[in-house]
Amino acid sequence: MIATRARSTAVALVALAIGAVGCTSSSSNAIAVTSTDTTCVPARTRLDAGKLTFEVTNKGKQTTELYVFGEGDKVIDEVENVGPGTSRTLTVDLAAGDYQLGCKPGQKGNGIRARITVVGKGGAVQAGTKAADRDVELTAVDYSFQLADPGIKAGETIRFVMKNEGHQPHDLEVFTPDNKVLGQIDQTDPRKTGTATLTFAVPGRYRYICDVADHQARGMKGAFTVAPT
Repeated sequence: MIATRARSTAVALVALAIGAVGCTSSSSNAIAVTSTDTTCVPARTRLDAGKLTFEVTNKGKQTTELYVFGEGDKVIDEVENVGPGTSRTLTVDLAAGDYQLGCKPGQKGNGIRARITVVGKGGAVQAGTKAADRDVELTAVDYSFQLADPGIKAGETIRFVMKNEGHQPHDLEVFTPDNKVLGQIDQTDPRKTGTATLTFAVPGRYRYICDVADHQARGMKGAFTVAPT
């Protein structure tokens, strides 16, 4: 009887071990970027075209940022407020071309640059394409947006920079005059900043909302007018 119990226990332990191995999660596909106060080092510098996620880890003593630059130092996108010992991700949709990553210790200056090359087909933003004509900043609080009239004209490409000064996560979803989704800033945690680059092809009234939980119903909505060129 003792031998039988021992064999049963051994089988159970082996099965548990196999189950544990089977449940191990796979590693992320993000490209790691290590930022210090003096360096900016991506794990890989030759990448396939399409949506790419960079995960920057701050191993320095100062808060840093991560930028993706195209030709002529054109900012394609960025992630801010990466504190010491923390990580944040930045996803961009890049076509083939030469780009630079830029880490900004202390959140100032031109940053520490690292060249990357994107190859293959796909991607929405080209290295030589101007990602945005200008930035428009807004603030999200509980439960409203603080956004002055952005004065957008048809044909402009605008990078919206949303700072979440509330105590809850918020996002920003923008709709065209015919009520189709133009684009959005993904859900952004309190004290963080989210961005989205949108092109306003036609004039008209564009509305925007926070699509998190019941935030729209509680007042997180608004609209602005895009003028003809």
